[in-house]
Amino acid sequence: MLLESGAVELVGMTNGEPTYRITPECADIFPEFYKYHNEMLSQTANELWQMGVIELEFTMAGESVIFNKKNYKKLKEVIDILTEEQIDFLEALGAPVKRLL
Repeated sequence: MLLESGAVELVGMTNGEPTYRITPECADIFPEFYKYHNEMLSQTANELWQMGVIELEFTMAGESVIFNKKNYKKLKEVIDILTEEQIDFLEALGAPVKRLL
């Protein structure tokens, strides 16, 4: 239903599993899901930021999530306590999580 309606789109495959992206249209098609998804992303980003694993940058243009060399050092320290959601979030940023597991 979400795929057919345009609320999500297939962006690729990861380990044989489909990977989807929430589209902006999802806010109109399925607002409850869109709100929940954004809340979960915000919560996960905040948790990782508090651990020092990512940087959050707020500008007039909006907010950015950054993963850099400094964050990689911290990631190595906390890799064993990360949740599945946190690992997925970091992988979506391109962080080399699999290398550390």
